[in-house]
Amino acid sequence: MTTTDALINFLLGIDITNIDFSRILNKRDVLSGLMEKYIEYGMLDNAMVVSRKANLDITQEQFIKIGDICVEEGNLEDAIEAYERAGLELTQEQYVRIGDKCVEQSRVGDRCVEEDRIKNAIQAYEIAGHTEGLIRFGDRCVEERMRGNAAYAAICAYEAAGYNEGLVKIGDICVEEGRFDAAMYAYEAAGLELTQEQYVKIGDICVEEGKLKDAIEAYERAGCKEVAYFLKQLR
Repeated sequence: MTTTDALINFLLGIDITNIDFSRILNKRDVLSGLMEKYIEYGMLDNAMVVSRKANLDITQEQFIKIGDICVEEGNLEDAIEAYERAGLELTQEQYVRIGDKCVEQSRVGDRCVEEDRIKNAIQAYEIAGHTEGLIRFGDRCVEERMRGNAAYAAICAYEAAGYNEGLVKIGDICVEEGRFDAAMYAYEAAGLELTQEQYVKIGDICVEEGKLKDAIEAYERAGCKEVAYFLKQLR
């Protein structure tokens, strides 16, 4: 390994904001190599910092390379920006690919779905007009038995797709699980309201689980004022 390579590897291992560029501006080979590495890794912001600080140009081909890497990583924001700086736009297929990658990388199950993955997947599919991808994302969340915030992710995906059947399905599952806010959100997104019987069922489940706040609100919405009043005295 050459001294230049060693310096590049060292700089890659530290926060770029901690680099004093004034001390290494004469190391053009190091700075150029560092920028190339950032481009190779699809690190748009870092590459642009080096470009600006060292007065190095990033070519159209390099921006496209960064954009393509970001597409494969499901990094919607940087993919869009990299292509824009190349004077181009992402294709419909690339947006779908970003959505697919975000779905693949979403931690559905015992853990929560990462918020940025939810937003990126839905936004990418929406831009591409890919209703199938939105519904597929929602279905995956439902299949994972709605753990964590998967219910929220599914509702957002189905709502973006205009898939009322899926929203009602999620709403019904949430009713059966006593998930007051999610059930209401799903039904409202479908342009519907929960029935009195559904509110009562949610209230009963919430009482059993000790979720008095949700139980009180559910019973009040069901018109069961006396039950709601009694529970308020227990809080």
